Amino acid sequence: GAPPDVAARLAAAHQEFEARQRASFSACRDASKDPELDQFMEAYYDMLVKYREELTRPVQEAMEFMRRIEAQLNMLSNGPILLHHHLQF
Repeated sequence: GAPPDVAARLAAAHQEFEARQRASFSACRDASKDPELDQFMEAYYDMLVKYREELTRPVQEAMEFMRRIEAQLNMLSNGPILLHHHLQF
């Protein structure tokens, strides 16, 4: 992962981006006079969110699997596994 300060800056930038998106979306929503288009866009947005979740789920599951394997290997070896005394897994 990223260092804590970088992760914090990324999280702050992400929150600011989402806040701007929400503000922009609500401004557009207030200006819209087509309820069918609004309903379609909301359904489309929800579908995209679900699609993103489905795409990221396998990666998250693989990362969790690798963390469990790493923990088991560390437990079996009584500590971190060292390779060539420089790389740590």
